[in-house]
Amino acid sequence: MEYNIEKINEIGKLLAEVIEEAARQTEAESARIGKVELALRESLCEVGGSALKQLLENADDKLKAEIECACGGTLKHQRRRAATIWSVFGKVVYKRAYYAGCACQNGCAPVDRRYGTEPGKVTAGLAHLIALSGIKESFEEGCKWLQEYLLFEVSRNTARSETQKMGKLQQQAGNVLVKETQDEKSLQHRERSQTIAPDILYGSIDAAKVRIEPRDPQEKAVKNRETWRDLKAGCWYEGEVVPVRQ
Repeated sequence: MEYNIEKINEIGKLLAEVIEEAARQTEAESARIGKVELALRESLCEVGGSALKQLLENADDKLKAEIECACGGTLKHQRRRAATIWSVFGKVVYKRAYYAGCACQNGCAPVDRRYGTEPGKVTAGLAHLIALSGIKESFEEGCKWLQEYLLFEVSRNTARSETQKMGKLQQQAGNVLVKETQDEKSLQHRERSQTIAPDILYGSIDAAKVRIEPRDPQEKAVKNRETWRDLKAGCWYEGEVVPVRQ
């Protein structure tokens, strides 16, 4: 994703003003960089959760009276229904359009289907971090580290559940890979799609002095002032094996 740096800088400036104002209300001795960093992290979690909520709620920009159900029937718009998810920013509660009324008795929220969210569950980003902690440490120790990093508590049951889900997905991926290694057509396709590495690859780097205009106003005011900088140049090229003449 590409981001608008100017807008991000504006948000950063506003957040810095909020933290500075909060720091003024505390004693000067307590306003150390560690506490400032913690305050920024906590604020960023609040900002991230608020932004995620607005993103999900504003995704229903074009409401339809009816949509097609997965079974082939018709779902009718009911209301904006609340949903709760756990993300890397913590608990997020948002409202989105909900459809029901099909003969199959199943409901649907297009926003959930679009972003892959499931009410009452953790998001994919948070599930990934939880699974990594469950693989690296015990569930109890992993939850302690997660609380330090994420600034909210994750239960051991959630850590166990998400780690086991990740394990099943890895097992499925491994089964697919084993199956492909036993399939002649799959092996041929993989062999043909591999990038051929060069037999010999050389790299070289060089530098040259380049005269540039002084940037500092005081340096510009000095007559015959010259500023020099190193210009680096790099190059990669392949070597060819030449047979020895007999």
